[in-house]
Amino acid sequence: MKIPSLKTFLLATLIANSAFSLAAQPDHAAFSAVLTSHVRNGRVDYASIKKDGRFAPYLKTLAKTNVSLLKGKEILAFWINVYNAYTIKIVCDNFPLKSITDLAQGKVWDRPMVTIDGITYSLNELENDVVRPLGDNRIHFALVCAARSCPPLRSEAYRADILDAQLQEQARTFLTDQSRNDFDTGTHKATISHIFEWYLPDFGKTHVKLLQSISSYLPEAARASILKTPALWTVAWMDYDWSLNGK
Repeated sequence: MKIPSLKTFLLATLIANSAFSLAAQPDHAAFSAVLTSHVRNGRVDYASIKKDGRFAPYLKTLAKTNVSLLKGKEILAFWINVYNAYTIKIVCDNFPLKSITDLAQGKVWDRPMVTIDGITYSLNELENDVVRPLGDNRIHFALVCAARSCPPLRSEAYRADILDAQLQEQARTFLTDQSRNDFDTGTHKATISHIFEWYLPDFGKTHVKLLQSISSYLPEAARASILKTPALWTVAWMDYDWSLNGK
């Protein structure tokens, strides 16, 4: 038997490791293609996604991902896509549907249903135990729970190479949409999404720190007023519309 040289062995090992690494880093292009085809201005055509042959294979790719091989921004982009993709899946599995809160007696987020790399999560575990600990509060503008008052779902997947720009755009889009967040510089009243109430610790724990932390995404007049006289501002919560973010 011919014994391979050390160089041949190392080359074969490198090729094998490279292939394994590539397999561990899912290509989100298929998800982008699905979203581009079926999401318009944040409204989702669930009936069409349910029939789209590209969606199920993408979910299988996510499930087989070796998460330990993801690095840097790949990690955050991956988990945001996982959350959004499986939220879409649970709606598609139960479509037609008026609201995701109709599922599992309103406890759909606590149901273990997402298996990634051999570990099964609920949507709440994905959000609170996996994504939030990564430390970027802009995830609250990217995770979409299929309700109309959620941030709008992008018509593309999140990608590591442009993740920062995507999250910045999501933040500005969400915070400048007066149906979701309104900043009245005349009365110094911010009527904002319940998302900020639910996740206040991620935005500074107090209303003043919250407003200061999101001010950079606001129109200039509101931003300047908050930064100059933050104590004058009061916070109220916008009614949350849980109806489905369908087309």
